[in-house]
Amino acid sequence: MLDLFDALVLSFEVGQTKPHPSVFDRAIKLSQEPQNPSRTAFIDDKQEYAQAARKLGLRDIHFVGADQLQQELRNFLLL
Repeated sequence: MLDLFDALVLSFEVGQTKPHPSVFDRAIKLSQEPQNPSRTAFIDDKQEYAQAARKLGLRDIHFVGADQLQQELRNFLLL
């Protein structure tokens, strides 16, 4: 499933903890459409981090289970 993404950003690689904006900014910059943050998905099991991503315009996915994640990713990729 990881091959569906242009890039992965891990907060420890950025040198910041979530929900620091630099984590989200890095993901946007690495995306194929940096001018359109809503085409960048942010997935996390912590609702507060997903909400922080949404505030910056990213498509947030609050992970609660594998089936739910697959469905949300399908919906995201069809946009």
